[in-house]
Amino acid sequence: MAPDAGWEDAMPAPAGLPGSGALSAGRGAVLGCEARACWPRPPQGATTARVTGRRWSRTVQTRRLVASQGEGWDDAVPRGHGVLPARGEGGSEGLSGSPSCRAREREPERCHDETHREACGTTERCTRRDLGNGFAEEVCRDETKYCTRSERVCTPAVRDDWCTWTVLRWQDGRREVRQGTDEPPAWPALAPRPDEAVSRTATYTLDVAPLAGPGRREVHLDDAEALQAHRPGALVYAWDGRAEAVPPALVPQGTAPRFDCGDAVPADRLAERRWCDFERWAWRAEPPRTARDPDGAPPWPDGALGRDGRETRQEWLLVDLAWTRGEALGTVQQRYEVGAWDDWAPDTTVGVRVDRQARFLGFAE
Repeated sequence: MAPDAGWEDAMPAPAGLPGSGALSAGRGAVLGCEARACWPRPPQGATTARVTGRRWSRTVQTRRLVASQGEGWDDAVPRGHGVLPARGEGGSEGLSGSPSCRAREREPERCHDETHREACGTTERCTRRDLGNGFAEEVCRDETKYCTRSERVCTPAVRDDWCTWTVLRWQDGRREVRQGTDEPPAWPALAPRPDEAVSRTATYTLDVAPLAGPGRREVHLDDAEALQAHRPGALVYAWDGRAEAVPPALVPQGTAPRFDCGDAVPADRLAERRWCDFERWAWRAEPPRTARDPDGAPPWPDGALGRDGRETRQEWLLVDLAWTRGEALGTVQQRYEVGAWDDWAPDTTVGVRVDRQARFLGFAE
């Protein structure tokens, strides 16, 4: 039994206590209840909150189109023409004016020697053949003669246009930030120059203290009008990205404490809900008691249960297997139902499958 507290209409069912004939977890004696006034219940996904502050920030930032010089062959000339911004808007990167080009050698003439082997006449080659009668015969024939010839091979020079140009590219420019709280938001004073494009960003944030629903503490709004519509101290329903004033009929009067009463109260009117202290009865697991006997089923261990407990019983058979594979020894313990006792007498031999390290893979079929 332990003390607990909760809403009266959400308390657990009564417990089945010792002596009742059926034990069950749940609620014991209710020690006392009080009515609590509730904050207005927010719509789905919203938080009922009180505005604690307002913050805004506005930023004006520029980018400059800056001219730079470039040079290279004709195929490296940037394509497209740049345009300067007009009154802080537009603008694009690209060429300013036209490139200036002149022809020049891009690749020089390149030459190398190539060697060829070709026929360049004949040579007479003679041999003597013994006729076997004291005489000899001279036999001659012409053989082709080969010579090596070198030839100069050249690739002609390549000419192309070498160009210089002016190109416009964006660079980071100036940045001005203006921030505030309760005063109306205003933009920083930053007049664009002829080469600048202007971008503007703003954030509008309500700081809130959550009273009921999700614990949201900031609301980011889209515009200044939405920010100015909610003053510090006001009650609002706050979502991600928007806030609405709590209807006047649901704004509590006076300084009595109020509570987040959960979803059980209506969303269209102020309500009360009773909060109670009570006893909670719950099951507590006791350490298991185990009995073992290698020669047969042991007697059940004494649970020593009183009127406030219940037990579950489990019994099983543990079989130790051992084998060898080469010089490696392997063991494993298997668990079976007690009814299999007679199938696993000590020194019984069974076939097992093992891997090269003698690890158990299963029983042989």
